[in-house]
Amino acid sequence: MTWFDGNPAHLWQYPPAEEGRRYVECMGGVDSLCDKAEQFLSKGDARFAATLLAHAVAGYPDHASSRLRDLLASAYENLGYGSENGTWRNFYLTGALELRTGRRVGQDTDWSTPGTHLSVEQWFDVIAVRLNGEKAAEASFTIDFDVTDVKKKWRLIVSNGVLTRRLLEAGGGDGFDLRLVLTRDQLGQILQGKKVKVEKQEGDARVLDELLGYIGS
Repeated sequence: MTWFDGNPAHLWQYPPAEEGRRYVECMGGVDSLCDKAEQFLSKGDARFAATLLAHAVAGYPDHASSRLRDLLASAYENLGYGSENGTWRNFYLTGALELRTGRRVGQDTDWSTPGTHLSVEQWFDVIAVRLNGEKAAEASFTIDFDVTDVKKKWRLIVSNGVLTRRLLEAGGGDGFDLRLVLTRDQLGQILQGKKVKVEKQEGDARVLDELLGYIGS
């Protein structure tokens, strides 16, 4: 016997896939379960919504609808952005990213190739969960990305071993260590460590190399 909390109902539980299919059946099918999960999400209960949706994905991993996966990704994102625990946050956001892209984080993939279509936010999620927090513990810098074809500007902040992001106002912001004006595809190539000539660059280019040195290392 492994770990046991003393509740007899937990002695002989079904494996996740078998249990998941039974949850879906009790809820009246996948669509009905999604409807109920959306209600919990709308009330701010992402925790239980994730429980319901994870059962459905476990029960039907090869037939999970895009709606089901998108809802579970949204639940994980809500939980991740609300978590003060860095490890929990990374697991939630990694799970959300994998649901939205269909690929496990860390797989050897050229995400900037046509047909992949990662959004800028998803790119930043990828590097946030791959950042080596221990190695970056003493780092402190900001990089602004003005993505011209998306017509939005973001600031990446590395501090205390964590990478965070925020949208900038239309006029931009001051106080950056490096500012790059580029396209989404150029951003993807840069974050893979490729040499790309961007539309405009201001500041200390060394902080970009520093950031890339913390990713996946």
